[in-house]
Amino acid sequence: MASTDPRFARLHSDPRFKRAPKRERKVKVDRRFATMFTDERFAVGGADKYGRGAKKAQAGGLDRLYELDEEDPAAGSADVGQVSAEARRPAAKASKKKAGKAAAAAAAAAAAAAAPPPPPPA
Repeated sequence: MASTDPRFARLHSDPRFKRAPKRERKVKVDRRFATMFTDERFAVGGADKYGRGAKKAQAGGLDRLYELDEEDPAAGSADVGQVSAEARRPAAKASKKKAGKAAAAAAAAAAAAAAPPPPPPA
């Protein structure tokens, strides 16, 4: 039902108010986010007409909003959801933390050595 009010005539022809085509509505995500479509943690829950939480729907609810981008040249042959061995190693993080703490301790010791001694008690 179109409005015949001349004040709103611009709404019918202004491109800002037109809907986007269906093929352009979905947000394209790359293969790194492919598990989003099947993982239970991303299931879209809803509410009934009284506002009570309804059971979670299947994760397929995101298919309406997102689409996998198949033209991702950077994906290579890596499997989706696979993490490299280097990324799984917490030792690299721990060694960086230890190095940071050691550097902070050395800086504190150097600052303490450079400070003048306190005056003797009176």
